[in-house]
Amino acid sequence: LRAVSEVTDRALERLRNLGPAEPLPQFIPAQTSHLAMGILLASVHVALGLLWSTALVAFARGLRGWLRKERARRLLDRVAGTVIAAFGIRLALGD
Repeated sequence: LRAVSEVTDRALERLRNLGPAEPLPQFIPAQTSHLAMGILLASVHVALGLLWSTALVAFARGLRGWLRKERARRLLDRVAGTVIAAFGIRLALGD
């Protein structure tokens, strides 16, 4: 039974260190259940992502009328072009 526990612990350790969830293990206290805390942290991460996406959609809906105007498109194109050019210049200068 002890060997199974060690294998399970190692497998969970490897799973916790994969992909986008990589920063999460540093927030799991050693004395808690790693699986339960990992699921809780992942759930909080997903909930915050959904909340942020909902806020962005609501904000875009509020600006929908303004964003459809040609003047707004030109302004956004100019701002985006300026930002991209500034990044390009900064990259070229090596700063």
